[in-house]
Amino acid sequence: MNKLKKIIVFIIALFAIPFIIWNITFGFLVGYLLAILSAIGLYLTFKKKKLRYTTVPILIGFIMYILMLPITLPKMNNTTAAYQERISAGKHLNTIEKWNIYGQGITMSVVAAPLYPEVAIECLLMMVPDDDGIKEWESDFFMESKMLTDAFKRSNKGEVRWKQKHYKMHNEEARVALALNICTYEVERTKDFTEYRVTVPCTYPKRCRSTMLKYPLEFRIEEGTFRYLVDQGWLFAYDAVWTHKINK
Repeated sequence: MNKLKKIIVFIIALFAIPFIIWNITFGFLVGYLLAILSAIGLYLTFKKKKLRYTTVPILIGFIMYILMLPITLPKMNNTTAAYQERISAGKHLNTIEKWNIYGQGITMSVVAAPLYPEVAIECLLMMVPDDDGIKEWESDFFMESKMLTDAFKRSNKGEVRWKQKHYKMHNEEARVALALNICTYEVERTKDFTEYRVTVPCTYPKRCRSTMLKYPLEFRIEEGTFRYLVDQGWLFAYDAVWTHKINK
């Protein structure tokens, strides 16, 4: 096996191993199956010196993971709900349990990125400390929101709040609501341009259950568990600022 193939295998293992460990520590049966599959794949890859012994198990593992979601998601929902109850009662989670929540955040962000890139970026960057607590981007994605654009028309400064129903995947406000709820905005209008500036605190409430998907499988997020990680110094809150300028 040449050097390039070894590098590819190393990169795959670098990402796969933490994911497998996270599934195991969360108590998911699929985690153990992935571990066995990966061990066999790596063994055959180096024994046969063929990259396909790594890529084929990845494909099999992906299909297996999807098929086992009816078992995995209820387990995740119940476990994170139990975490939230303990946190709300003033009890602490151990390191493994904190890691489970941390890994859930990474996994959700990676899975969400193709459809909801802004909230995925915001969540992942909470893992990186920031000196001034402000991160800024230029994007017009929030102009897709009727709630925001209507607010822009009403006034040059204000606040916009979305409801839980707007988080549902099928809702047309979902992409913006997930990234910007609850946000403040400012609109600067001149003869040369109009600039929109939207600011949202990237943190979590002490307790809030968000149902992202109800059918065919229920997927819930206990936002208070992530707030616990902020309070424990595992995640870092900051203000996300999104701007968009339209020249006249």
